[in-house]
Parts: sequence; C-alpha cells; structure tokens
Amino acid sequence: MKKTIKITAASPRLVLGDPAENAKRLAAAAKAAAENGTQLILFPKDCLSGSSLGSLKSSARLLRAAENALDDLCALTEELGAVIVAGFPMQTESGAESFSAVIYRGTSLCIKEGAVKGFAPFDFMVKSGSCQEGEYLPLTLIQDASPSLAGDGLAVSKALMELSKESGCIAYANSGSWESTTGGVYGGKCLIVNRGELLFQSESYVRGGSSAVALTEIDDSKEAVRLDRESSPKLFDRLDSCELEFSEKNPFLPADPAYIMPYCRDILRIQAVALAERMERAHIDKAVVGVSGGSDSTLALLASAAALQLLGKPSEDLIAVTMPGFGTTGRTKSNALSMMRELGAEIREIPIGPAVLQHFSDIGHDPEDRNASYENAQARERTQILMDICGDVNGLVVGTGDMSEAALGWCTYGGDHLAMYSVNCGLTKGLVKKTIETAALDMKCGEYMYPVAGDKEKLSEALLDVLDTPISPELLPPDESGEIAQVTEDKVGPYELHDYFLWNLAGLGKDPSDIYREAVRLFKDEYDGETVERWLNTFIRRFFTQQFKRNCSPEGPQITRMSLSPRGAWDMPSDVSFEAWKL
Repeated sequence: MKKTIKITAASPRLVLGDPAENAKRLAAAAKAAAENGTQLILFPKDCLSGSSLGSLKSSARLLRAAENALDDLCALTEELGAVIVAGFPMQTESGAESFSAVIYRGTSLCIKEGAVKGFAPFDFMVKSGSCQEGEYLPLTLIQDASPSLAGDGLAVSKALMELSKESGCIAYANSGSWESTTGGVYGGKCLIVNRGELLFQSESYVRGGSSAVALTEIDDSKEAVRLDRESSPKLFDRLDSCELEFSEKNPFLPADPAYIMPYCRDILRIQAVALAERMERAHIDKAVVGVSGGSDSTLALLASAAALQLLGKPSEDLIAVTMPGFGTTGRTKSNALSMMRELGAEIREIPIGPAVLQHFSDIGHDPEDRNASYENAQARERTQILMDICGDVNGLVVGTGDMSEAALGWCTYGGDHLAMYSVNCGLTKGLVKKTIETAALDMKCGEYMYPVAGDKEKLSEALLDVLDTPISPELLPPDESGEIAQVTEDKVGPYELHDYFLWNLAGLGKDPSDIYREAVRLFKDEYDGETVERWLNTFIRRFFTQQFKRNCSPEGPQITRMSLSPRGAWDMPSDVSFEAWKL
C-alpha cells in the first residue's frame, strides 16, 4: 500500500558551541516547517552543539548544555504534530559520541549513530504523524556533518539518487557554514530522493540556512534498507563510484570538461563563504588584501569582494593595497590598479623601496647584494604594512598563497607565508588560474555570481591579462626593457608538473619511481625524461625541507580533495631526510 508523507530536510543557521541558542533556532525552524504541513523534519548531525568543536566536543560543560538543550527542544516542540530528528553529542563509556534524537510531542527516543564515509545513516520507520507502535512507513534518514569540497553537491546528489533506487526514500541534511571554517566549509546541502528520482535539493553554501521540502509517496509494503557497509556493500560501492572523476594528467581538475567551470564556481563560493564567516565571527570590519597583479592575489581580491557582498558590506570595506618594490613592472601594477578600481575597493598605493633601503642600512646589507635577504626583506615589509593597516581599521589580512607554493616552500617565512586567513591555501596554482579564467568568462557573458561595483568588461580584461602574465614574485629588478626578469617556473620548475607530483606523492602516496614513469608517459609531448627527473627531484627536496613553513601556516578552507594543512590533513616532521626519496 502506498502512502504520502511530507518531509523537510533542513540546515538552519545555528551558533557553534551554543546548544541553548540552537534549541531555540531548531524549534523555530521546526514550527515553520510544521505550519507548512511537514510531518517529518530532519536536521543535521550534532546540530544542537555543532560538530566542528574539536576537543571541546568532549568537555563536561558542552555535553551538559547539549543534554539540557535537548530537553528544551522537546518542550518547545511539544505542541507540534510532526516528528523531529536532531543530532547531539552525549557522553558514553568510550567518550563523547554522536546521537540522534527522534522527538514527537515532547518525548525523545535516542539512537546512536554509526558513521559511514562521513554520513551517519540509520533506518527510521514512522507512522504518518506518529512515533508509536503501529503501521510504519520505511524511510532512510542521513544526518551529515562534513566539510564540503568543490563538486561535492553534484557527487552527493548522484550518489544518493543511485542508492535510493534500492533503498527507497532518502532524506539528507548536512551542517551549514555556521560550523567552523578553520579547515573547511560545511555546505548545508539538503535533499530528498525517492527510487532514483531527485525530489528537491537546496543550494549549497547559503549562509542564512537551507532546506529541502518534498511530498513523497512511500510504499509501506517494502522494508527500510539498513545502509551500512556490512549489510549493503554493493550499495556503498556504488556510492564510491559516484564521486567526480578527475583528470589523470591534471589531477586537481575534473576529467569531464563540462564540469570544470561549475567546479571553479564552487571554488569561489567556498572561498567567499569561508571568509565571510571568519570576518563576521571575529567582528571584523574590513578585508585587507595586498595586490601584486599576479594570479594568487587576484583570486584573493575576487574572493574578498564576494565575501563583502555576502556580508552586505560596501565595496569600500575592501582595502586593496599595492606595494611596488624593486621588481614591480608597469604591467602588473596597471592590472592591480584596474582590478581594485573596478571592484570598488579602497585603493592604497604604498611604495616599499624607501622603507626596505632603510632596513638594509639598519642591518648592514648592501643593496647590490641581491641574495635571499634582498628578496625576503621586501616580502616581510609588505606583510608588516598589511598587518599594521588592520590594526588601524579593525581589518583582517586575507592571505594569497596557494597550495602549490606551500608544497614547494616558495614563500617568505614571516612574509607572504603569514596572513590572518588564507583563502587560496586549498588550491593549486593551476586551479587558481582556472578559477580566475572562469570568473573572467562569466563576467563577459553576464553570468558572474556576484555584483561588481565597476565595469565588468574592464575587470574581465584585466583578469585575462593577469593570466597571460608570467608567474613571478617580482623581487628582483626588471630587465632592460622593463619586463619581468624573475620567472618562478624557471627557478623551481613548471607548476603543471609539480601539481602532478604533489597529488601522486602526498595525495596517493606513490613511490617516486612510479611517479616518474607515469609522468614521462603523460607529459611526453611537453618534457623529456631528463627534465621530468630534474623537476621531480627538485619537488622532493623542497617538499621535505620546507615542511617547517607548513607546520605553522595560517588557517584556511580545504577546497579540493587534498590539503596540506598541519591541522589534521598532512602530518609530517620538519626534519625528515629527503635523500632516500630522490630518484
């Protein structure tokens, strides 16, 4: 016999670490859903407390507050004729664990969760409008609390539609951007599927909260399917296969060209939401970005402008600072000023030459000696300027460094290595450039996601010229014709090779000899074997010896399928020998 039930999967905006406040917000969301005729309301895992609390999740105060908040939620929803499913932590003999509370008219039944691939599924059978014994409807509810990566929305939707072909109706709710943005952004994805059909899904990365509502037909002659790897291995093999496929040669880009631009739009959304959340929770007024006219600072500038849009702040709250030094060229400075102007930022131009020369005099350095001190002093002077501007305007320094640079240690310790929040840290150099390209093309055809204060066409032209400019820190003087003399890839090697080495060595843990053989095959039209060997050994040496910089890197979101963050993503000693890893 088939019956219908109206389901809401919701991820409202909550407060990390404040169960009492969250009980009120969840009750308000439940009441709104019930007034709309919803009979079953699913909230995310650990929604009463937040899931991204780290060690605080086991604290006695937090656990007591969560227990009291569950009682509050029951009392606040006692008059509702709907079943509510909410997540919370509870103390057990083995420590704090996640539970689900199934609440109906002020009474709760607690069910222990068992995490599978970040999901916490359990069978839930509920009679329409009741949690009591009787005639049941088979449903599968999945409460999640996982940071979302670029492309995850598509992958999760495909996976759950596939699973539902055999399991029936599935409702899914993931935590939203109110969770911690220390190492990632929680997408707040909510969806409802039934027998392979997507009934409704919410947008991801919506700061105000998200929900999916559907009136669905349930066949109660069928039993609910328990979703775990032991009882349903084939289903979860199918879930694994629904993940996005990535290019073998460019392992940080989707293999299907049709997915590349949507993937890059996801990247910019994650960056903007992450920065907006960090600014709001730190009570920050201004975003401060050092703009060189290179690709990394360009993407940080775009992400900062987008974050201010999400916060409802004026474009002038973006303080964009260009700091020409000994190697700055007219091309990069012109592009920097053009982008800053069209984004409506407050423009500050601060030449660093006099201050750096004074510093050279103070430490007894000869300016004609263009060694590491000559270069690093410029990077550290720029960082000092940005940090001190923040002190004047209650601002936050937005970091510009990317994951490729972090892998190679191609940054100045205490200079561009530092920031207050790093929006590019989860991106390779190739992804930075591809995301800028996507934004530029979207601007040209009028499909860019965020408002632009100035002329989109002029901004797009500047972005494309940035992409056409050689990658350089511009710390050494230009050549006789005024062009960039210091080209990064001449010094450390091609980033397309290094990004390939990074994924295969750190992401997959492959042996360098295997990486070499595969790289020679894949890049045979671009590089010979001797060149591949040279740059692979360079990568290995720099990757191992520069770990000390990564071990104290700024916070920032993981955006792709790997991260070099020392906070749980990549754990490596700074003093391990690299010699045994070379070819």
